[in-house]
Amino acid sequence: MHLDQERSRYPAKGHSCQQPLKFQTECNTTLDPDPPPVVFIEEVENGLDPRTVGLVVDLMRAAAQSGRTQIIATTHSPYLLDMLDLDDVLLCERGEKGPAFSWPGSRAEMQAWRDSFMPGRLYTMNALQREAEPAAGETTPQVGEAPEGGWGNEE
Repeated sequence: MHLDQERSRYPAKGHSCQQPLKFQTECNTTLDPDPPPVVFIEEVENGLDPRTVGLVVDLMRAAAQSGRTQIIATTHSPYLLDMLDLDDVLLCERGEKGPAFSWPGSRAEMQAWRDSFMPGRLYTMNALQREAEPAAGETTPQVGEAPEGGWGNEE
């Protein structure tokens, strides 16, 4: 694809075409009357202006709250995290044995922090990251290990 301007041709960068399509796909998926049970969206905010990011987050929230689908999205954006409740954030960290997952909102020490700071600020302060091993009785599935109760597709 090329852009023509004053009789000169310039190659169009791939993202100039992909981002509107990505946004349209995100919207269509969240508005689908018969959505898949799980929707994965990587880097929700990429290529979107802040107002549009808010719109997509609102659509994802409404779709998830309908109970018809579960939305799993990745982000590194403190701005996007600030649009979420801390209880909706699952943190994935690189551990020695592979990825480690935690629910920062469920940790007792987060209760005092959450009253003063939004999730995005907690993320930039490194307050969401675990500083110690999981608490007694708390387990974190490792790569390839099924979570407690299985994946839900066992017969």
